[in-house]
Amino acid sequence: MAKKSFGMSGTGSIKAGPGGAAYRKENRLAPPPAETKAAFAEAVRFHREGRLKDAETRARQVLSKEPDHADATYLLGLVAMQTGHVEQAIELISKAIEEKGHVAEFHVNLGGALLASGKIESAIQSLRTAIDMEPEAAGARLHLGAALLQKGELDEATPLLREAARLTPGHAGARMNLGSALMELGEREAALAEFDAALAVGADTAPLHFKRARTLDSLGRAREAVAAFERAIELDDGLAPAHNDVALVLNRRGRREEAEIHSRKAVSLSPKNPQFRLNYGDILTAAGRTSEALTCYESLEQEFPEFAQAYLRHAKIFQDRGDFERARDVIDTLRHIDPDLALVFRTMAADPDAEFTDDQLREAASFIENDKSDENAVAELCFDMGRVLEQKGRYDDSFPHYIRANKIRNAAFNYDPDTVREGNDRLISKFDAEFFAARQEDGMADDRPVFIVGMPCSGAARVERILANHRWVGGAGETKDFTILADELPDMLGGGSLAFPACVDLLDRKKVQRLAAIYLHRMSRMFPQTRRFVDKTPDNFLRLGLIALLFPRARIIHCRRDAMDTCFSIFAQTFAEGHAYAYDLENIAHFHGEYVRLMDHWRNVCPTPVFDVDYENLAGDVDVTTRKMLDFCGLDEDEDCFDVQETEAIGHTRWKPYKGKLLSLKAALSQQ
Repeated sequence: MAKKSFGMSGTGSIKAGPGGAAYRKENRLAPPPAETKAAFAEAVRFHREGRLKDAETRARQVLSKEPDHADATYLLGLVAMQTGHVEQAIELISKAIEEKGHVAEFHVNLGGALLASGKIESAIQSLRTAIDMEPEAAGARLHLGAALLQKGELDEATPLLREAARLTPGHAGARMNLGSALMELGEREAALAEFDAALAVGADTAPLHFKRARTLDSLGRAREAVAAFERAIELDDGLAPAHNDVALVLNRRGRREEAEIHSRKAVSLSPKNPQFRLNYGDILTAAGRTSEALTCYESLEQEFPEFAQAYLRHAKIFQDRGDFERARDVIDTLRHIDPDLALVFRTMAADPDAEFTDDQLREAASFIENDKSDENAVAELCFDMGRVLEQKGRYDDSFPHYIRANKIRNAAFNYDPDTVREGNDRLISKFDAEFFAARQEDGMADDRPVFIVGMPCSGAARVERILANHRWVGGAGETKDFTILADELPDMLGGGSLAFPACVDLLDRKKVQRLAAIYLHRMSRMFPQTRRFVDKTPDNFLRLGLIALLFPRARIIHCRRDAMDTCFSIFAQTFAEGHAYAYDLENIAHFHGEYVRLMDHWRNVCPTPVFDVDYENLAGDVDVTTRKMLDFCGLDEDEDCFDVQETEAIGHTRWKPYKGKLLSLKAALSQQ
């Protein structure tokens, strides 16, 4: 296959080679001898055909006869650039400009070479010269836009890149660079359209698929993002950022094993990248392998002693274990290394026994008031300030922080009550009593799975810890398996326009058994010796119909809590991802009402038994509740289940100190 002629950083061709428009302009040098002219014409032809070595040979023959032949020198510069000799290309094209400085194309490709070598300011100067000579030069606009994009000067870069894309609609590099600029501006849909346009004109490069994957992920289209990342990796297995980013997406979707493989690969390719190694530790933490994660974080602290995030993760593991003394030691180390108030305050706020001085609280309040650079960081700190002040009994002071934090977070979401209600209507309509009566023999007769469901902040984590302490139980944490299955089932079944849950009609007994076997195989690999494995994914209450279809003998433990307490506790905390309803009191009330409606329906129609655990009983009657749970799960008593250290207090009626401020929540709940 012929190689493409030189374009912006190897992304395509602007047809700016010898023999192009610039060569038809007036040549002020004396006409070359016929022999030299023929040799140069042949060199141009070889270059167009991608025969770079032959083109180089002919161009050198021309220069041996006529050392000042600017076009031959320029052609050698193009060949040098295309063969990866960037510095040589800069030298040769610069020499050609000395001989023939009026050709805009020379300045365009000198700018491209300078840009490829990282000499951005020199590249910009050369490209501005080209545009002054030839204002409509698409190549100059493309390169200059790319250079300004690298500098972060989006206001000037974007119009140039738009014009380059307009002038050369079939040029993949122009579309890709415009997409990059639009992504930086937050115009994600428009950016994706440009990346798709680059694909449509035949581009199939790792950088393009990588940029497209990141855009898809930012739009919440995780499944498509994974496919795009995988294509980028297929084209360039050494692209470490692609391995890192796909690992993060896979980890969020609960595909821990694949995430670990890609994350480990990213670290092996870029062992000196602390963020990649931090992400690897986070994936280990998510998989419950906290001892390995600690080793990862500790090695980061040794190699990158000023990398604050490693200390934060380190301390968080100790806090989650209830070992607050060791967590404080790590935080003290962090204070000496990085006095960043927000980081230290956030970590300390997770410690129920942490003492904050009035000066520290005033300093945190000042940070919240004056920091305009990162609203997400402000929101995180507001949640923490609210919690710290709440623990101090300063309820009137804490509530405004919760309000501000939620206002910032809610701006990123678009919760639509009607859409949620209609979706649940479809679940109720599809998974009715007649459905289960007709499909009662389809599922897997395996009673090992135990699913913990309910609203956030309702005790699911403690229930899992109690059960997972049993010698015959494995705690899988939040697996996302059924979240992913419900999302991908339409494509798996070839249902086309049939979304979930309508597509379950395409599931025959063989397919149901196959899906159940895949889940059991994964769990059995994690817990080969257990008699029960616990899947703690609270929002699986949305998917109990699918769970009951695959596992009619599974056990469902439903964690529930007083509605006002549940809703306020959700409002007073942040979530790593999702939960679009969680940052507005009326939306929380609506979602809670839908959850109650669904749980009532599942109790009436699902063959799977449901055991209700009241949050309040996890404090006073925890031993009684534990015995009942073990009996429900068909397990004997294990003393370790009665010796679970709680990392945070079980609170009762948390909402009551705020009751005057939560009238809208109470009213909204009464309407559900």
